[in-house]
Amino acid sequence: MAKLFKKNDISKIMVLVLATAVILTSGLLKIYSSKSNEATGVSPDSSNKNINATAVKADKNPAQINSTSLEDSVKITKNSKAQIDVSNFKVSSDIESLITSSDKVSAQKNIQNFKKLLKGLDVSDKNMTEFTALMKKGHKIKDAMIAYEYLYENYGLISELEGLVKSKESGKTWAQAFVNYNKEHKEFVPTSFKPGYLEEIMKDPNITIDDVMNADRISQKGLEKFENIIKAKKEGKTWEGISSSLGLVNTSEKLPRVAISDVQVDKYQKSMGLTKQQVIDTLVIAGKLGEDDATILQKVKAGSKREDILAQYYEKKYN
Repeated sequence: MAKLFKKNDISKIMVLVLATAVILTSGLLKIYSSKSNEATGVSPDSSNKNINATAVKADKNPAQINSTSLEDSVKITKNSKAQIDVSNFKVSSDIESLITSSDKVSAQKNIQNFKKLLKGLDVSDKNMTEFTALMKKGHKIKDAMIAYEYLYENYGLISELEGLVKSKESGKTWAQAFVNYNKEHKEFVPTSFKPGYLEEIMKDPNITIDDVMNADRISQKGLEKFENIIKAKKEGKTWEGISSSLGLVNTSEKLPRVAISDVQVDKYQKSMGLTKQQVIDTLVIAGKLGEDDATILQKVKAGSKREDILAQYYEKKYN
């Protein structure tokens, strides 16, 4: 099998797949074997929460990998923060009226942010109905958008949207609301499949490593068996259709990827006085959010947790 990189490359490069439902974790990185020059994995963070990452080491054949610890890394290629163009994106006048009544002072900004969320996260009609119901009950649109994006990143259910909003409305900060949500949800650890099982599944050209990752995440939430989800994908069903039918917020078809190398991890370990794992986890967070590495690393060094960083990011984005 062809390798992604030659062994004599100056830097060892890895590809991280950040499952949007999971994006930002640390700890042990479990890697799924793959026939497609990729290996998908997840690393639960120190607070036992969920974010996916896949790593491919330059000088290994990933088809020979089942699960392993994360090795030396890291330079990150960040996700783009390009603005989402919603100049021609329309929502109904009824929706705009609901948003306006929720916060008249910030109505136009909220409408623009709502359009960007709908387009950027490809919100389904079913989930849009839940948004509408929430606004009709008098909940703030800003809170609804923050809660929705957090559930999207953590493979949450649309039925959990109102509960997360109410948690914030009860007087908690968003960071506290996120911590409480995480305590109620089982930590995701990639399934240790039997040798050869994934390779056999992926002989089907309709199945990718992203499909394995998504199916594993969903099956571990108890919504459907892994085998049945993969069967649905083999039959040509989309992730939007599968996820929406199961009540999930995240309906994305493909997981985003970032590339990392050794040099930057060593650099920040020395300059920040953090552990290798702390640096890796933080660079993943920064890369996923499109934020400056040093800024997020300084926050971690000062004691900020994943929930703190996400809360600050979402509040800045939607306020």
